[in-house]
Amino acid sequence: MHLILRFIAAALLFAAFIGSALGANLVFMIGEDEYQTWETLPEFVKTELEPLGHHVTVIHADEADKNHFPGLIEALREADLLFISVRRRTPLKAELDAVRAHLDAGKPLVGIRTASHAFALRPKDPPPDADHAVWQDFDPAVLGGHYENHYKSGPPTTITMAEGAAAHPILKGVAIDGWTSVCSLYRVSPLEPTAKPLLMGSIPGEAAEPIAWTHRYGKKQALVFYTSLGGVEDFANPVYRKLLVNGITWALAEAKVGDASKGRSASQSITKVFPIPADLTQSLRPAHEDDPFASAKSEDAAEVLEGVRWPDGVGIVIDRKTNLLAVRAPPHFIARLEAPVAVWNEDSAKDSGPTICYDEATFAVSPRKSVGNMQECVYVLPKSFVTESLEDELKSRGVLFPEGSAATYDAATHTATVRNTALNMELIVLFLTSVWQHSKEIPPFQDKVLQDRAKLPRQIELGLVDQTLRDLAAGRVSAK
Repeated sequence: MHLILRFIAAALLFAAFIGSALGANLVFMIGEDEYQTWETLPEFVKTELEPLGHHVTVIHADEADKNHFPGLIEALREADLLFISVRRRTPLKAELDAVRAHLDAGKPLVGIRTASHAFALRPKDPPPDADHAVWQDFDPAVLGGHYENHYKSGPPTTITMAEGAAAHPILKGVAIDGWTSVCSLYRVSPLEPTAKPLLMGSIPGEAAEPIAWTHRYGKKQALVFYTSLGGVEDFANPVYRKLLVNGITWALAEAKVGDASKGRSASQSITKVFPIPADLTQSLRPAHEDDPFASAKSEDAAEVLEGVRWPDGVGIVIDRKTNLLAVRAPPHFIARLEAPVAVWNEDSAKDSGPTICYDEATFAVSPRKSVGNMQECVYVLPKSFVTESLEDELKSRGVLFPEGSAATYDAATHTATVRNTALNMELIVLFLTSVWQHSKEIPPFQDKVLQDRAKLPRQIELGLVDQTLRDLAAGRVSAK
């Protein structure tokens, strides 16, 4: 027990240090047919960005109209950074105006691969109709490049550091030695004089080309990071993923997004409720015997946690009757709790990892369980949400429904039961997050917590938690 408590305390303390930077509202705009970023980017978001505390909205081009990006205008109103993976699209004028407005406000942009010709047409392409628009000089004006075409596929591109770029923060921790890419090399030279190359790419018999650089756009000098890499193989390389994370982090930090961001901060708290082994909960003594959901307290806990400074709004409480662990903490803290919880359950001979009874981050109110090659979960939606067919709604947002998948909505309980592949489930969670964000409603499990945030414990021994979680633990509120 002492070892477990020491492990959890160390995990939380470590998370506190790395989670000091504010998270941000990021919008990913995806519309291309060549490099499968409609799959690689949502996975990248879930694996690399959400654990950093960022709130990410992924906007896919409409399947029925590839020049339409449903939800983009609304998402960009609250966006701190726009990430673009688009190829030769002519969005609705209002949608492209929203992109322009984002940049004109001085907000940063990150682009990969085909973003260099995101809104440009070839000379032979017909012009758009009156409702749609092009941005022919987006590449030189915004990104700072001059894309002409790409070299033929052949030998891999060898990647090296650009002269004078070694100290740039985007390259910190990026292991460049021996790095190659099978993506064809883009012809982008010369860069705009105001662009600063970071990485160069070369193939036999051709002059080296910049493959990653920074730039600024407009009167307010919006920060821009672009890389011409972005194929499936690149996303499989941790070096490339590190480069993208660094590029996003640099753009947000330089723009000082955290100073005015209205998005969820990495230091703000969310709530998760896990089941834990009975032998663990029974070995702990509650702070108040008459409180079924009081904070865990023991000699080990007091010794390990003594002197630990907890951020405001953090609490860990254990219910001995239902063997539930409720955590109110920043996402970083919770992410590092999942591993020890899994260990606890494995030690108790449970067949599966931790079941999440309630997850504020994804709005799940049931465990995500496997059904054949699919996953199934129940989510809560805002009371204002209305749809004739949830499945059709999700399809219109680019979510695929292979054979055996389904999505139903119960208006009486405001819950959605969804079955789909793991990848599509992540896309559905992004959709649900967007719905909650734009509803301006507060999730039911979050309501009381937010109202009483100032009363939440700064140390585990205080044992204070919101009434909704007490009701959940006592069985007065269903978690199914």
